[in-house]
Amino acid sequence: MAGAVGLDLATVFVLQNERVAAICVYGAGLVVLAIFGWMLLKCDRSERAGLLAALILTLQVILFFIFYQQMSTSLTLFALRNVNASFTRFNVTLFSWSSAQFQALNPLWIMLLNPFLLIAYTRLANSGHDIPIAVKYALGFMVVSLGGFVFAFSDSYAVDGRVSSWFMVGGYGLYSLGELLVSGLGLAMIPTTCLHA
Repeated sequence: MAGAVGLDLATVFVLQNERVAAICVYGAGLVVLAIFGWMLLKCDRSERAGLLAALILTLQVILFFIFYQQMSTSLTLFALRNVNASFTRFNVTLFSWSSAQFQALNPLWIMLLNPFLLIAYTRLANSGHDIPIAVKYALGFMVVSLGGFVFAFSDSYAVDGRVSSWFMVGGYGLYSLGELLVSGLGLAMIPTTCLHA
């Protein structure tokens, strides 16, 4: 109990002090790199390729989630300040959302897209044309980048400083597809890579 309270107080202290938080983040990064370095020195030559692949995948996933986490930060502010909350088709308002409700698009897209990816992966595997994991990974990064371009180019269609809600639907859809292609694959690929090195 005392340990949990102490950890909570330490967390509050770190979150309230930006400089301490930055030191903790950089320190954790250096510790992780040091652990990888130590493991690379101590492992057998046959294991080294798998560890290097795991390190590269870890760095790529960090980069991916820097972009992906914009949904709960920058994109929420974008929705609040620059998005018309009304969903309209042919000048008819269908319904309206608050800026926070746009975050519900991510789980909705995940539920919609997951079955299609499952069917596609199964059919490709059964036909002997399975896409390599590295290609799926690269596609995930490309799709997330396209989602960023959707948000960037939406300003060309802004009316009175606000863009259509449908841009949010499209951008979130691409971000969610990128998550399905990268996040689960990255978690599954690291143990596989290490085992088969």
